[in-house]
Amino acid sequence: MFLTRCPNCGELTAVAPAYLRRVVVCPRCPSKYTAEVNEADNTREAFVTHARWLLRDYEHALTSTGAVGVACALIPMALLGVQTATAYEDVGGAHGPLLLTFAVFACSLLLSSLVTYGGTQLVRVKNYPLCVLAAVLAMLPFSNLCFPFGWVTGPIALYWLRKPEVRRAFELNRGEE
Repeated sequence: MFLTRCPNCGELTAVAPAYLRRVVVCPRCPSKYTAEVNEADNTREAFVTHARWLLRDYEHALTSTGAVGVACALIPMALLGVQTATAYEDVGGAHGPLLLTFAVFACSLLLSSLVTYGGTQLVRVKNYPLCVLAAVLAMLPFSNLCFPFGWVTGPIALYWLRKPEVRRAFELNRGEE
C-alpha cells in the first residue's frame, strides 16, 4: 500500500500498487487525480498518522469498553469481599459458591484490563496482535461484563484493523519506540 495525496483537498488516501499511475477518486472531495507516489507522504510517520486518523473514533471506544468492564468487575468483587467478611465470620466452611463467584469476577477483571490495555495500544498504533485480541475479547460475554458495548466496538475495531494501510502502519511502527 502507498499513500497518495489529493491535490485538491490534501487528503491522504491508501492506494494499492496496482492503482499507481491511474486515475483515482478522492474519498473526501469528488475530484479525480492520478495516483503518484510521493516519498514525503510514504514515511513511517505518515502511515502512523493516517492510521491514527482512521482509528480516531474506535480506539477510545475500545479502551472505554474495557474500562467499564473493569468497573463492572471491581464493584461486585468489593461487595462480595464485604459480604464474605461479615456473613461468614463465625461460620466454618460454605465459602465455595462465593469463592467461585469471586473467581469469575476476577477473571472478568483480568480480561477487561487486557481489553483496556489493547485499546491503549490501538491509540499508539503498537502491538497489532494484542489489539486484535482486545477487539475479540470485547465481544465475548464471558470475558467482559459490558459485552453489549463490545458487540459494537469489537467488530468495528476489527474492520479497521484489517485495512492494509492500518496493518502497514503497525508494521512500520513495530520497531520504533
